[in-house]
Formats: sequence, structure tokens, C-alpha cells
Amino acid sequence: MAGYLGQSQPVAAGGNSVETEDIVDGAVTTDKLAPGDIAFGDNDKATFGASDDLQIYHDGTASWIKDTGTGNLALSTDGAQIWFGGSNGKTMISAVNNAEVSLWYDNAKKLATTSTGIDVSGSVTCEDINTSGELNLTAASNNYIDYTDALHIRAAGSSPAYEDSIYCAKDSQVEIKHNGSTKLATTSTGVDVTGSVTLTSDYSHKYKSANTGEIMYRYVLPISMAGDQSYEIRISGFGSGIAHVKAMASHWTGGYALIRESYLAMDSYAGMSDFNQVSTTSGTQGAWSFSRPASGATGYQTQLVINKSAGSYLGGMRGLIIIESQLNLYLTSIT
Repeated sequence: MAGYLGQSQPVAAGGNSVETEDIVDGAVTTDKLAPGDIAFGDNDKATFGASDDLQIYHDGTASWIKDTGTGNLALSTDGAQIWFGGSNGKTMISAVNNAEVSLWYDNAKKLATTSTGIDVSGSVTCEDINTSGELNLTAASNNYIDYTDALHIRAAGSSPAYEDSIYCAKDSQVEIKHNGSTKLATTSTGVDVTGSVTLTSDYSHKYKSANTGEIMYRYVLPISMAGDQSYEIRISGFGSGIAHVKAMASHWTGGYALIRESYLAMDSYAGMSDFNQVSTTSGTQGAWSFSRPASGATGYQTQLVINKSAGSYLGGMRGLIIIESQLNLYLTSIT
């Protein structure tokens, strides 16, 4: 049969209509149609299924592939991918067989699925982010979280359901919280702390000697103690080098007295030699001594031990230890 299928029904070459029930299966092929296409007018539909479940048509403005029946509208391929793009050849969506599905913007890939999640090229702008697992932010150089008003980093609670862990106000304070209560807040001049501060390590500050130009470290440790009790203070950070150590103490009502002043030659393997400038062996505050752990003991090569013996003064007293050294220092323990 030469001719073409028009807007309503097949038309033979001689212009006579052909009813669809008169067409024998396989009798009409595209090579028998002229010019080889099946033409449909606007809003004329190619339908499939007993109830016209699948419809393909053009409404004069847009082209439609419409599934009006039950089940799914499925696209399947045994080829490399399913591709959606513009007439200019630019990719909009690509679905690679057994691999990623990608979304594109102006032919540039912006989002792609992976075996573990998604990869995003560029920035993400959203009103809310809700995650049920881990949220990892990684970048080749820097990560940024931009906000225009305030940023709340919250943890799930019981009452309320969520409470702030970190709160960042625009052009103002940053607050770090514990169980919903602010414990540290930045100010225009520094920080405000609510509660006490516990330091596990006190570090020295370094300076350059005006005489030799050598980098030195100074460590100052103020302590409060009872005069009639003994104490052991461990300072770490020593290796090979010279240390100048001063130990001063007083009653609460009295002035400071220099109890012990020594120059210590510290060596990681050979031990320590001690040269005393001042050494008070007894007193109401107790006697002070400098040593290091015994060979083989914990901290032997890295620690200076300062001991205060029990004195006769029963009340509280204050002490001050000043160390100048060639090596950086920090407090290990006071017992």
C-alpha cells in the first residue's frame, strides 16, 4: 500500500480510506508508505493499549508522552546509556548503564550518582539539610558554610527535640554550649567563659635572647597549696639543654621568699646535673628539690620533677615556679 497515514485514518494512494480493521498484521510497513513517515496532526494521538494507556502526541505547543494506565512508564536499554539532550547536542541528563546518572547544566555535569552517594560540582544552595547518617564535607582546598542571619549546629535531645551545640550570630558572638547552656562565647574584646576552666597542659612562651639571639622558652606556674603537705610537680619537655629554675613561696599574709634557685644541665641520656644558687633545706613552707625520674622510669628522658616537702605551716600558702629553658615546656601533673 503506497501512501501515508493522515490525521484520522489510513488513506490509499488513490485517495480511498482504509479502515484499520481491514489492515492485516504486517501488511503495512514504512517502505510502503510515502514518504516513509506516519503523519499526525496537532492533538492526533498514537495510542497503545486496550484503554489507550500510552499516548504520544503534539498539542500544538508541546510534545507529550503520556502514560494514563496502570503500572510504570519504563525506559530500558541494552546500550551504553539513556541520553536526554537538546537539538544542539548538549546533554541535559545521562543515565549510563550500570553506572552513574548525571544532571547537566549548559552541557556541564553538576550532579552525578556514585556507588556511595553523589558527587556535586559547584555549590549547593538549599533551605534545609536533613541527614540520617554522617555528613562529610570535603574539598580540594577549603570548605565553606555560608549563612545570612544565624547558624545553629544542633544535637537531638529530648526536651526540646533539638538544642544548640554551637550558635553563630551574624556580625556578633559565637557560642559553644554544653547541654544547651552557653559555656564559652566570643565578644568584641575576647571571650566570656561561664564556669571553670581546666587546662591539661600549660605551655611556655618563647622569646629570643637579646644577648645571644638564641630562642628560649619561659614557663611560669602559679600554684596554691598547703604548707604542711608535700607535693610533686612534673614538668615535661626537657631533653638536652640548660634550664634556669626558680621556686618561690609565701604564706597568704607574707611576702614571697626565694626557696630554691638552680641551673640544671638536662640531657636525655646522661641525666641531670644541678648547680644551686639558693637552696633552703627547711622552713615553714617545706623544702624544695629538683630531680628527674629514675633511669628507666616513665618520663625519665623528658621530665623535670619538683618536690616540696611538708613544712610546719598549717595554713594555705602560694607558690610560684619560673623556668627558663632552651626547650619548650608544659605541666604534666601536680600530686
